[in-house]
Amino acid sequence: MSKVKRRDDKYVDKSATKIWLEEASPDNPYLTEDAFCHGYNFLDLVENKSYSDIVYLLFKGELPSLESSRLFTALMVACITPGPRSPAARAAVLAGVGKTDPELILPIALNILSGKNGGAADILPSMRFIVRNVKKDPEEIIANINDSDGATALPPGFAQVFGGSDPLTVKLGESLATYSEASQCLPWVLAVARGINNGGLLMTGLFSAVLCDLGFSPKVGGGIFQICNAPGLCAHGFEFIGQPLTSVPFLDDDDYFIEDLK
Repeated sequence: MSKVKRRDDKYVDKSATKIWLEEASPDNPYLTEDAFCHGYNFLDLVENKSYSDIVYLLFKGELPSLESSRLFTALMVACITPGPRSPAARAAVLAGVGKTDPELILPIALNILSGKNGGAADILPSMRFIVRNVKKDPEEIIANINDSDGATALPPGFAQVFGGSDPLTVKLGESLATYSEASQCLPWVLAVARGINNGGLLMTGLFSAVLCDLGFSPKVGGGIFQICNAPGLCAHGFEFIGQPLTSVPFLDDDDYFIEDLK
């Protein structure tokens, strides 16, 4: 039997955060008199800054410039819902029509959105791909992709949707590329997307490119992606609260395919 070793880890006496500071009420130390977010008085932020500015502040530790604020706000609007065909939105709809407690609809949908293939799990590798390659000529990247083994070689953030390249995603990308802060990564990603065969730009690729242009760490990208999509997912699910089960499709037996494993 192996000998059990004691870890002897020394834990800190109290948690510490650079994000939030609270000043205690003089009458009760457990109540907050004033709060500060990354050094900014929170009441001042509530009165003078937008929701998107505070999200930016929380993850970057500083308020955005006017140009960055405009771009980040536009990105949040562009990603406010993945649309009803999204697996995450369908999960929200099924939870709503299935009489799930309303407060659980959004967590269910976000659990689905956290995965790969267009979900939040694609953001980290997509941002890393962009950061590592954005200095290269897009034609070099395009040639390497087109000369490789088809769709399996597509980098994260690029893929076909329902057998084609989604035109709305491209239009949104071109619109966001008009902002001065989206001057490097997003135009590069759009150029790659236009040149590759059997592929197209996914919303995760667009989102990753804009976050790279704004200087966000790839590690926080997936979480911000979920935050941006949350309002639409919640709305899709809430739309079906109280609706009968017949308000959503039910596949006929002929629509199922069962693979013969023999």
